[in-house]
Amino acid sequence: MTNPYNIFILAAFIFMHFNAFSQDKYWKASNKGIDGGSVEMIIVNPVDNFIYAATGGGVLRSIDNGEKWTLHKSGLTNTLVKNLAIDAEGNIYAGTYDGVFISTDKALHWKKISNGLIAKIVWCLTTTPAGEIFAGTMAGHVTSTEGSIFRSTDRGNNWTRLSNGLTNADILCLDSNDKGEIFAGADGAIFRSTDHGESWVKVDTAFSYSYVTAIVVNSDQNIYAANNGKVILSKDNGSTWETLSMGSRNQFVTAIAIDKEGTLFAGTDNAGIFKSTDKGMTWSQIYKTDIKVLSIALSNQLFASIQGKGIYRSNQNYESWTQIHTGSPFLNVLSLAITKDDQVFTGTRGNGIFHSSDMGETWESVSNGITSMEVWSLASNANGDLYAGTWNRGAFRSKDYGKTWNPIDLGLKSNRVIVFSILVTPKGKVMIGTLGPGIYRSDDNGETWKAVNNGISSPYPNSFPIFSLAYDPNGDILAGSSKGRIFRTSDEGETWVRVDNDFSIYKGELFDVRSLVVNSKGDYFAGLSCGVFHSTDKGASWERIGGWSWPFAINSQDYFFATVPLQSFKENNEKWIQIKSNSNISSLAVDSKDYLYIGTEGNGVFRSKRPTTRLFH
Repeated sequence: MTNPYNIFILAAFIFMHFNAFSQDKYWKASNKGIDGGSVEMIIVNPVDNFIYAATGGGVLRSIDNGEKWTLHKSGLTNTLVKNLAIDAEGNIYAGTYDGVFISTDKALHWKKISNGLIAKIVWCLTTTPAGEIFAGTMAGHVTSTEGSIFRSTDRGNNWTRLSNGLTNADILCLDSNDKGEIFAGADGAIFRSTDHGESWVKVDTAFSYSYVTAIVVNSDQNIYAANNGKVILSKDNGSTWETLSMGSRNQFVTAIAIDKEGTLFAGTDNAGIFKSTDKGMTWSQIYKTDIKVLSIALSNQLFASIQGKGIYRSNQNYESWTQIHTGSPFLNVLSLAITKDDQVFTGTRGNGIFHSSDMGETWESVSNGITSMEVWSLASNANGDLYAGTWNRGAFRSKDYGKTWNPIDLGLKSNRVIVFSILVTPKGKVMIGTLGPGIYRSDDNGETWKAVNNGISSPYPNSFPIFSLAYDPNGDILAGSSKGRIFRTSDEGETWVRVDNDFSIYKGELFDVRSLVVNSKGDYFAGLSCGVFHSTDKGASWERIGGWSWPFAINSQDYFFATVPLQSFKENNEKWIQIKSNSNISSLAVDSKDYLYIGTEGNGVFRSKRPTTRLFH
């Protein structure tokens, strides 16, 4: 997950509130040479066959079957549109990271309609025959006092939270049947409501755990869902389920769609798109790719959004495909790294790695040898060697500024490892944090590796998920893990001790420690889905200083950058200064001249127009 769309700066002893910088005045778009990007969702209006696509920069519209596209964002206060829905009157609803918006003129203009919608991140929308609108929201974790399902009965003007019976707050998908009954797929369960959302019943008791990325109801009122990568079917309104076989293929299903004739389509994250004409009993592959299919939509043809590759359209027999939008410039940036000579590298979701040698003015793709185009972490050493951590393909190293990459052998049985964090210490030690095997260290620039997990505990059997790593100027190293666990080593990973102290007096549920930074004074900052925490005594005690923010950065004067408003520290007179940006921020980095780079979810890379040390002069 990414974070809200403003950057907040903590600068010592500055007594002012500052929000004069708009995105255009303060940020310089930095995307020349970057090609490709992702479209989050596609829908087709069955009345006029206009096509709408949700992107990180607003809503794309085509009135000629995808031949030409126009981008519309007038009225959107947040341009990251995650989902779209159309009601019987032709009104279009957009779910964003800043609530719900409505367009009554076919996407040309948008109006915010979020009264009562206390959860800002709207992940899915659906409309019912009765004219109700349901919104599924995300809170960044399974349980929450904010996330849930919300209902509007007046075209989105007012919303009511409906959580009676829900045990999971992160709702990933929604659909309704002809009776107006609602089905919700969550991170953890499938729920059904027969009373317009007033109460919910868990209906996936046959599964120990459900992760539901798509749910659709066909004309026979059968329910199909993508659950844990498999297609499951219920013929009795969710009471029982069966898992449908798609043959011997090892595909992971991410998206489902059904046409008027009942033909079923399934998009996957590793094997393309499949079709079934017999209600899921047998399947045939109609589009082959090993890249994730984000969304599929139907008119008289099939439209598919492919991660990092934009939008594709099939012919009427699904035998041939044409790219009708490249996805550019809607680039999802996951990571940023800057070398000692200010070479800038960015890791993306679906488009690999890009390199800029001119402070972001121009970019070139440098992904040769990378086998996963989803790059979650980047780091460099003093020699200019680069290290990249990917989703489910392990880590890679480059000795030539990214022109070529070679896989890193951690000594595991498989390279199908998720690498969320990489740290290079001033002494040149390279630390890799993985989601499962734990931490690995190299003392010879990545030639050989050893596991260094002594002292790291985990709530999960035989698994040591590491989400973040940070270096303390005194030589210590911090590692962030699950359930709020933070560990410290003073001997470069040989032994670790836990230093989170359960975050002192904080009484809420704790989640993955997604970010860690340490300033020059040795203050710790930790970012979790449940908030930002600060410690001035090496982790002995912690203070929660604000809400959910994962990206952090610190410049040469110890200005601390986060993406949510945070309270001042008790012992000082620091103030938080807001710099506005209407893009969702997923990564931050500061170069040697104190210019700030921000990576966004769906809107590429931006760079501050002047050094951050001169913000207040």
